[in-house]
Amino acid sequence: MSFLNRLPNHVALTLDGNRRWAERHGYSRKVGIRFGIKKTKEVMYDWTRKFEKEYGVKPFNELTIHALTLNNIKLRPKEELDEIQDAFTETFRQVIRDKSYANVRVKFGGRIDKLKPELQKEIRLLESKTEDFDKYKFNVAIAYDGNDEIRGAVISANYSPYPVDYDTVNKFMFFPDASPIDLWIRTSGEKRLSGFMLFYIGYAEIFFLDCLAEDFKYEDFVNVLKEYSIRDRRFGK
Repeated sequence: MSFLNRLPNHVALTLDGNRRWAERHGYSRKVGIRFGIKKTKEVMYDWTRKFEKEYGVKPFNELTIHALTLNNIKLRPKEELDEIQDAFTETFRQVIRDKSYANVRVKFGGRIDKLKPELQKEIRLLESKTEDFDKYKFNVAIAYDGNDEIRGAVISANYSPYPVDYDTVNKFMFFPDASPIDLWIRTSGEKRLSGFMLFYIGYAEIFFLDCLAEDFKYEDFVNVLKEYSIRDRRFGK
């Protein structure tokens, strides 16, 4: 059976290891950050087109990336946070200017209020520019923590007039329209969840790759999809 018959609907991606990659190659931290963000853009906009051209189908319908954690906001030095946020601001601005977002609906989730005002502005603008697209869903978890998301949703659900069940809590999540995650890929050899998409990831197939974010190649991605297609997903059966 072709692996194309068992592609994931929702892929999650943690592109980790930017600072280590920069150190190994003699680049500054700032350069490493920008290369990491460029890789994210490449996966969503370039690899999907390449896969469609090569195989005639979409590699997935929905992609979620872990852009910046809430702990990063709390614990990283201000200088580094400024570099990260400025790089995101410039990238989102370029995506809007080049209109490379075509057919991709972009949704951000997290404590957006913790970000710099100029980054918040670009986030809202990119969301509004893409809200009517439906070929791909692209979720960006930024200033994000899964426990914080669940806690906030439960508190909000308690104040709602509806029973506090799964569907009610889901309405108050950062990504209420997100489908369950089928496949999660994390680079850099780290083997932990880091609070990422905890509400959505319960039955995901997880792949920990040793390569650093910038060294993650299209061929690696396709190989993961092929391996995913032969895994026996029993969902507790």
